[in-house]
Amino acid sequence: MDLTIKNQKRIDHWKILLTLTVGICFMTLMAKIRLIIPTTSIQLSLQSLSVSMLIIFLGKKAYWIVLAYLFLATLGVPLLADGSITPTWILSPKAGYYVGFLFSSLIVPQLLAKVQPRTFSQIWCCLALNETVILCSGFLVLSYHFGFFQAWLLGVWPYILGALGKITVATSIYKIYSYSG
Repeated sequence: MDLTIKNQKRIDHWKILLTLTVGICFMTLMAKIRLIIPTTSIQLSLQSLSVSMLIIFLGKKAYWIVLAYLFLATLGVPLLADGSITPTWILSPKAGYYVGFLFSSLIVPQLLAKVQPRTFSQIWCCLALNETVILCSGFLVLSYHFGFFQAWLLGVWPYILGALGKITVATSIYKIYSYSG
């Protein structure tokens, strides 16, 4: 009996490690996918969509994946969207977006659990919080570095259309996943 419990704990540890590894790899791969926003030279990564998807499939566990991702980035593992290998990413103008991933992965699963959205519009509004938290966090840090107006023009305005698209994709995935499960 005691051996069975130890084996189960060992299996649980491997499941956790596998979930973390796959989640971190998923975030990293989605960060490398870049879409160019039409009529601009701005590139949009799908990393915030990866946070939404982790939240959809793993709920509150998404927080631990994002935390591990940022911890590894701090150790210098080249996971970040721009491919930088620097433990000082937290001091960069882009840090707000990364911290926004962490806040979002903490807040959005709780909202989804509490609201339990059913309609497309309810789901869309709940998942819009993901992009909102990320863009607002990014905006706050960019404002510190460049001022309010420049932060809005460079770090929020060009990404709104892409954010709306990512929210819609995440909502569709949530709707499909919630009906299959």
